[in-house]
Amino acid sequence: MAVEWKTEANNLMVMTVSGQLGIGEMAQVEQEAAPVLGRGEGWRILVVLQDFAGWSKEKGWESTTMADATDEHVSRMALVGPLEWRDQVEMFTLKGMRPLEIEYFTDESLARDWLRA
Repeated sequence: MAVEWKTEANNLMVMTVSGQLGIGEMAQVEQEAAPVLGRGEGWRILVVLQDFAGWSKEKGWESTTMADATDEHVSRMALVGPLEWRDQVEMFTLKGMRPLEIEYFTDESLARDWLRA
């Protein structure tokens, strides 16, 4: 499993998730990316699922806190992946329960257009 992230122009953070996401990888992303998001306002996040295989079945998922630390700095999050993952990924990101807009797309260019709007 790999999570790679980078920042692009205009406060866009792009995360690519491949394989099975483990709690260790999620903790690493929280440790590295949350401070970057905390440095400014109006961030937008693009999460791209590539060959995504779901989440590990290990303890610790209840203690992930990135949303608590970053939501006030993020205005939108676009999720891109196969339609088969939409419901589970939206549940994982707590779509509808956070103060930012979250949408799922199967096409990255449409997701980027939505993030810019």
